[in-house]
Amino acid sequence: MSSFRNLNSIHIPKLQFDMFLNRVRESDVEVGGLLIGYIEGDGAYCNEIKIGRNILDSPYEFRLDDSFLASVISGLSGDEDIIGVIHSHPAPPYPSIVDRKYMKLWPVVWVIVDSRTLDYRGWLGDKEIKVVIH
Repeated sequence: MSSFRNLNSIHIPKLQFDMFLNRVRESDVEVGGLLIGYIEGDGAYCNEIKIGRNILDSPYEFRLDDSFLASVISGLSGDEDIIGVIHSHPAPPYPSIVDRKYMKLWPVVWVIVDSRTLDYRGWLGDKEIKVVIH
Protein backbone atom coordinates (compact mmCIF):
# COMPACT_ATOMS: atom_id res chain seq x y z
CA MET A 1 0.00 0.00 0.00
CA SER A 2 3.01 2.31 0.16
CA SER A 3 2.45 3.23 -3.49
CA PHE A 4 -0.76 5.00 -2.42
CA ARG A 5 1.05 7.29 -0.01
CA ASN A 6 2.26 9.81 -2.60
CA LEU A 7 -0.86 9.98 -4.78
CA ASN A 8 -2.11 13.40 -5.81
CA SER A 9 -4.76 12.44 -8.35
CA ILE A 10 -7.21 9.80 -9.56
CA HIS A 11 -7.98 9.61 -13.29
CA ILE A 12 -11.34 8.13 -14.32
CA PRO A 13 -12.65 7.61 -17.87
CA LYS A 14 -15.65 9.87 -18.55
CA LEU A 15 -17.80 7.01 -19.87
CA GLN A 16 -17.25 4.99 -16.69
CA PHE A 17 -17.87 7.99 -14.44
CA ASP A 18 -21.02 8.96 -16.36
CA MET A 19 -22.37 5.41 -15.94
CA PHE A 20 -21.81 5.71 -12.19
CA LEU A 21 -23.53 9.12 -12.08
CA ASN A 22 -26.49 7.71 -14.02
CA ARG A 23 -26.85 4.96 -11.44
CA VAL A 24 -26.70 7.56 -8.66
CA ARG A 25 -29.42 9.64 -10.37
CA GLU A 26 -31.69 6.60 -10.68
CA SER A 27 -31.20 5.31 -7.14
CA ASP A 28 -32.99 6.08 -3.89
CA VAL A 29 -30.14 4.49 -1.90
CA GLU A 30 -26.41 5.09 -1.70
CA VAL A 31 -24.54 3.62 -4.66
CA GLY A 32 -21.10 2.08 -4.19
CA GLY A 33 -18.44 0.44 -6.26
CA LEU A 34 -14.78 -0.29 -6.77
CA LEU A 35 -12.26 1.52 -8.94
CA ILE A 36 -10.12 -0.92 -10.91
CA GLY A 37 -6.82 0.18 -12.42
CA TYR A 38 -3.21 0.85 -11.56
CA ILE A 39 -0.88 3.30 -9.81
CA GLU A 40 1.81 5.13 -11.74
CA GLY A 41 3.95 7.82 -10.16
CA ASP A 42 1.74 10.17 -8.17
CA GLY A 43 -1.45 9.21 -10.05
CA ALA A 44 -4.04 6.46 -9.78
CA TYR A 45 -5.53 5.44 -13.13
CA CYS A 46 -8.95 3.83 -13.17
CA ASN A 47 -9.84 1.63 -16.15
CA GLU A 48 -13.21 0.48 -14.87
CA ILE A 49 -15.78 1.14 -12.17
CA LYS A 50 -17.43 -2.02 -10.87
CA ILE A 51 -20.74 -1.04 -9.25
CA GLY A 52 -22.03 -3.33 -6.52
CA ARG A 53 -25.37 -3.70 -4.81
CA ASN A 54 -25.82 -1.78 -1.57
CA ILE A 55 -26.84 -4.61 0.77
CA LEU A 56 -27.95 -2.08 3.41
CA ASP A 57 -30.51 -0.70 0.94
CA SER A 58 -30.12 2.67 2.68
CA PRO A 59 -30.02 6.26 1.41
CA TYR A 60 -27.51 7.09 4.19
CA GLU A 61 -25.10 4.13 4.27
CA PHE A 62 -23.65 1.58 1.91
CA ARG A 63 -22.02 -1.80 2.19
CA LEU A 64 -20.96 -3.93 -0.73
CA ASP A 65 -21.76 -7.64 -0.68
CA ASP A 66 -18.85 -9.92 0.24
CA SER A 67 -19.53 -12.13 -2.79
CA PHE A 68 -19.26 -9.04 -5.03
CA LEU A 69 -15.88 -8.18 -3.47
CA ALA A 70 -14.66 -11.75 -3.89
CA SER A 71 -15.83 -11.82 -7.50
CA VAL A 72 -14.05 -8.56 -8.33
CA ILE A 73 -10.83 -9.68 -6.63
CA SER A 74 -10.83 -13.07 -8.37
CA GLY A 75 -11.49 -11.39 -11.73
CA LEU A 76 -8.50 -9.05 -11.59
CA SER A 77 -5.80 -9.54 -14.21
CA GLY A 78 -2.13 -9.42 -13.30
CA ASP A 79 -1.68 -5.76 -14.21
CA GLU A 80 -4.72 -4.33 -12.44
CA ASP A 81 -5.81 -3.89 -8.86
CA ILE A 82 -8.50 -2.32 -6.73
CA ILE A 83 -7.25 1.24 -6.48
CA GLY A 84 -10.27 2.80 -4.86
CA VAL A 85 -13.81 2.91 -3.60
CA ILE A 86 -16.50 5.15 -5.05
CA HIS A 87 -19.83 5.88 -3.43
CA SER A 88 -22.60 8.43 -3.18
CA HIS A 89 -24.33 10.01 -0.25
CA PRO A 90 -26.95 12.75 0.11
CA ALA A 91 -24.52 15.32 1.45
CA PRO A 92 -21.47 17.29 0.33
CA PRO A 93 -18.70 14.98 -0.94
CA TYR A 94 -16.68 14.81 2.27
CA PRO A 95 -16.00 11.61 4.23
CA SER A 96 -18.54 10.81 6.92
CA ILE A 97 -17.50 9.41 10.30
CA VAL A 98 -18.27 5.92 9.01
CA ASP A 99 -16.31 6.61 5.79
CA ARG A 100 -13.28 7.69 7.85
CA LYS A 101 -13.42 4.44 9.81
CA TYR A 102 -13.39 2.35 6.65
CA MET A 103 -10.79 4.57 4.97
CA LYS A 104 -8.38 3.59 7.77
CA LEU A 105 -9.16 -0.09 7.21
CA TRP A 106 -8.86 0.17 3.43
CA PRO A 107 -6.34 2.94 2.63
CA VAL A 108 -7.08 3.31 -1.08
CA VAL A 109 -8.50 6.28 -3.00
CA TRP A 110 -12.08 7.11 -2.04
CA VAL A 111 -14.25 9.12 -4.43
CA ILE A 112 -17.44 10.51 -2.91
CA VAL A 113 -20.33 11.86 -4.97
CA ASP A 114 -23.09 14.09 -3.55
CA SER A 115 -26.25 12.38 -4.81
CA ARG A 116 -28.20 15.66 -4.71
CA THR A 117 -25.83 17.83 -6.76
CA LEU A 118 -23.47 15.23 -8.34
CA ASP A 119 -20.48 17.19 -7.01
CA TYR A 120 -17.54 14.88 -6.27
CA ARG A 121 -14.19 14.84 -4.51
CA GLY A 122 -11.36 12.36 -4.11
CA TRP A 123 -9.77 11.40 -0.82
CA LEU A 124 -6.78 9.47 0.44
CA GLY A 125 -7.41 9.40 4.16
CA ASP A 126 -7.67 13.02 5.31
CA LYS A 127 -5.91 14.31 2.19
CA GLU A 128 -8.04 15.56 -0.69
CA ILE A 129 -6.73 14.50 -4.09
CA LYS A 130 -7.65 15.74 -7.55
CA VAL A 131 -10.28 13.79 -9.53
CA VAL A 132 -9.57 14.00 -13.27
CA ILE A 133 -12.39 12.90 -15.56
CA HIS A 134 -11.25 12.36 -19.17
